[in-house]
Amino acid sequence: MFPTLGCTVGRIMRRCTVDRLRCGAVLVACAFACTIACVAREVRVLTLDGGGIRGVLSLEVLRRLEKDAKVDLTEDFDLYAGTSTGAIIAVGIASGTSVDVLENAYKNLGSKVFGTEQGWSLFQSGYSGEVLEEACEEYLKICGLHADARLGDLPGKVVIVAVDLKDEKTKRPRMSFFENVTPAGGEVKVLDALIRSTAAPTYFPASEGYVDGGLGMRDPALAGLIFASTPRQDLREVRLLSIGTGYSPEEAIEGSPDWGTVQWLLTGGYHSEASPLVELLFDLPDTVSSQVTRGLLGDRYRRVDLPLLAEIELDDYEKIDSLITYTRMLLDREGDQWKKTISWVREHITGKETRPSASDRES
Repeated sequence: MFPTLGCTVGRIMRRCTVDRLRCGAVLVACAFACTIACVAREVRVLTLDGGGIRGVLSLEVLRRLEKDAKVDLTEDFDLYAGTSTGAIIAVGIASGTSVDVLENAYKNLGSKVFGTEQGWSLFQSGYSGEVLEEACEEYLKICGLHADARLGDLPGKVVIVAVDLKDEKTKRPRMSFFENVTPAGGEVKVLDALIRSTAAPTYFPASEGYVDGGLGMRDPALAGLIFASTPRQDLREVRLLSIGTGYSPEEAIEGSPDWGTVQWLLTGGYHSEASPLVELLFDLPDTVSSQVTRGLLGDRYRRVDLPLLAEIELDDYEKIDSLITYTRMLLDREGDQWKKTISWVREHITGKETRPSASDRES
């Protein structure tokens, strides 16, 4: 686009030999148009939730989007944001690796990472950090990357979410984003970013003061939005597709006025064995990310998350195959909801439908 515009400006300059003032005005107008073109370009973001082995559900959704909406995952998105298992998928897609290859890697590496527990203990994590690092190295090799590869080496732009346990300035925990959108961000090793984002407490040891990003932002939609929107990029030009890792249909917490400390800590919440307070602390950040993103983007935001028949733990690798089968069956039954998702993707991501969105018509 810009080389063509430059040639046009050059021809105008050569022809305008008499009226230099008029020529200068035309040049300024062309430069302004060029700036508007830069600012107005749509930014298409794909975000991927955390959820351990349930990441295969996200992969199956992406597979169906490729089939039903003719999505090209490496060409149709400008930015990939992921938390924990979503970060692993984001790096895979940004490297140009196919969904088939990524899913096979999940099957093989899932059993490697979660197949051998270290033994129950109050004084160590459930699984080995060394095994996690080896699995991530093997995953990077599958994606065509070496162990020392930097985020800047990835063909696509990524944002990887983790939790920094103690910020240098505030001495408090904070969200941390590893990315290759900024020049400085691209210097971080891909391997380091992945290990930090997946270091779920009790499952794996902390990594250099970082733990799993899912503690604060399992749904990384806001992280993607932060790096998609800049002073030169209008939010109205951002389109964001958020893919979840499944949720368990749950009854609302009663929250009776008669409840005291015991009821909030011990009474069954969504699940009979869970504390309502613990459930709130873990689940609320997810709804906040989705609510805020939807409020900012309106119908330029689409969330795809599927109900699970039962709770699936993030380390239950033996259920990977059944989860894949279930997801395929569920997508076949989604009917109108899936059709709406396909229509949204064609309109906002692939450009197959040019009908303007409601918010765009209002503006």
